[in-house]
Amino acid sequence: MVFLEFFYRLFSLDIGWLVSFILGNIFWLFAFAALAHFFFGRVSLPMAFVAVTIYIWTSLEIASALGWVALSAGFLSFSYIIRIIGLTFASTFDSLKNRVTAISMVLFFATLLVWNVFLV
Repeated sequence: MVFLEFFYRLFSLDIGWLVSFILGNIFWLFAFAALAHFFFGRVSLPMAFVAVTIYIWTSLEIASALGWVALSAGFLSFSYIIRIIGLTFASTFDSLKNRVTAISMVLFFATLLVWNVFLV
């Protein structure tokens, strides 16, 4: 429950825990920043970092809270195929080209739901 605990500590201004958390996970800080730069090349890095971090934390939190499978080979391949289809379709429309990231997140959570409710 990293997502909830982080925001609990952030809103309670527990600076000691936040510094310890950031310094203890320095690799993940740079890994998420690299992912943010890779996925959101034109967007500012701090905002992209926040988006990637929230996306990863919430997807793992939802999966673990519901007891769902999120990191199996079958699910990841299914999710990848659905995202390729959805993002290729979305890139053909000019109005959807600016919303590719949001569409990708929606597709991930939709495939997570479909995989765990109907296919497992």
